[in-house]
Amino acid sequence: DFVEETVAKARQFQASDDLDEAISAVNKGLAAYPQEQRLLQLKASLERSFTEMQKSRSRWKDLEDARNMEKKAAGAK
Repeated sequence: DFVEETVAKARQFQASDDLDEAISAVNKGLAAYPQEQRLLQLKASLERSFTEMQKSRSRWKDLEDARNMEKKAAGAK
């Protein structure tokens, strides 16, 4: 059915690390079935994963920035 197809599509995007598309697919499903618990639960899970991914990327960027500052400081001596 439509909900199962939507969940499968979202899971495929999730498996490909495309959380934006996964959330988009779920949102389309929720537009048709706004109270569907499977979609609501999947959306919550995807949004948590998306938030964690953003935090992880931010930490890696901060680490890279710190390393670059250390290199510049070492080069300035």
